[in-house]
Amino acid sequence: MWFSRTRIFVDKELSKNPGTSCAGGYGHHPSKQRLRLRNGLLTRSAYSVTGLARVRGTAVGIHEVALVRLRAPSSGAGEWTGAWSERSWEWDGLTPGDREMLAGRCKDKGEFWMSFDDFSRHFTQLDLVHIGPDDWMLEGALRSKQPWRAVLARRRWRAGYNAGGGPQYTDTTAMNPQFHVQIPRSAGGKCHVVVSVTQYYETAPVEGSKGRRLRPLHAIGFAVYEVPPSLPRLSTHIVQEQKPLDVTNHSVAREVVTFFTLPPGDYIVVPQTNIPNLDGKFLLRIFTDEHSNIWEVNDDNMIIRNIAMEFMEEQHSVASDGKSSITKLLTRYPREIDASQFQKILKAHWKQYLLEKPSLELCMSLIMLRDYNISGRINVSDIPLLLHMLQFWRLAFQKFERSHNSAKTSSYNLRSLLWEAGCTVSNKVLECLVLRFAKNRVLTSENYVMSLVRLYLAHDDFNDDILLREI
Repeated sequence: MWFSRTRIFVDKELSKNPGTSCAGGYGHHPSKQRLRLRNGLLTRSAYSVTGLARVRGTAVGIHEVALVRLRAPSSGAGEWTGAWSERSWEWDGLTPGDREMLAGRCKDKGEFWMSFDDFSRHFTQLDLVHIGPDDWMLEGALRSKQPWRAVLARRRWRAGYNAGGGPQYTDTTAMNPQFHVQIPRSAGGKCHVVVSVTQYYETAPVEGSKGRRLRPLHAIGFAVYEVPPSLPRLSTHIVQEQKPLDVTNHSVAREVVTFFTLPPGDYIVVPQTNIPNLDGKFLLRIFTDEHSNIWEVNDDNMIIRNIAMEFMEEQHSVASDGKSSITKLLTRYPREIDASQFQKILKAHWKQYLLEKPSLELCMSLIMLRDYNISGRINVSDIPLLLHMLQFWRLAFQKFERSHNSAKTSSYNLRSLLWEAGCTVSNKVLECLVLRFAKNRVLTSENYVMSLVRLYLAHDDFNDDILLREI
């Protein structure tokens, strides 16, 4: 196993010791000095677990006794003097072979045995130090064993983008970062998996206060969902219908770790804070002892449905109820129009194509879609195409509108909105779109159209670098 080197702190009242009523690893004793107890243990000291064993002998009856091997913080000082210590009578009840074998296992000076009952009575705090794959070969006892595989990802939660909160927030929890774990059936039996989420924290100056203090930690955790192999991403609909396979207890701690035994299949791990809209950085580590494939759930930058191309191929104009009026209206304008003229046209019929009155900035952006000469003007014959695109995008936005004709929605819906409009974007591009076009986690219908225009303008070279420059 990759769990090794457990540190233990003495932290228990020992009322039988007249001079010392308490020994504390975290300062419960009034004295801050290290004290030696009557049983040999040292207070305010760290012991290491180095081994485990079970014994049965005539002197200890028919029941097995679980033993724990510990190493004292300093050689020759702080060794246990109670039951199963070096000179205790309990060893006389063992067979010579068992006695010799266990005595031989205490190779280092300062190591000693004690029963698990005494161990749990005198020690209360355990710190697990994780030995990762990079340190595997440094552990002599582990060299002969199969190393675990590890995947590390440094990511962040950002309010309005991917800080969706725990599973109880079904409208936003699917927006959290997602990581797909695939355990092939060729792996054989069940796979042991360890998932760790560590949040980043730092000291920061506090306004109006002298000195520095730690920024508060969030209550963090993660959920694990079992999914079909064909499912690319958890959606809001899925998390509303399907309960997670397991959810950790969200705790205010730097790290949350859970051990799983999973059969072959596909799973999605969702790191999360307990409530939405908490900004923070985190490190995700996933360890497996069998062959597995692990990747972050992401999308390609693509226009999967080109509305403009469909319109041109089918030779359809705008909706029938507005065709005649638009045609008559266009006859009043010259062959080429600029943004201000286009704004006048839109204002005359904006309720058919938009959810709010168009701004000049919006019209300038729409002009860019058909302004191949970069003149700031478009041919009047291109207007029906633009109106068709606006009408299509308006219908998509209305599916996620907060309330009827509010022209607003949550910024967490932007990925779904883009999908309805025929676009997919990577996590990186989506984050930039939220930062650029959303305000206070609210996305207006106009800013939604503006984001689509930026994506369409970059579709010929649809990659992260081009899009980030365009946005």
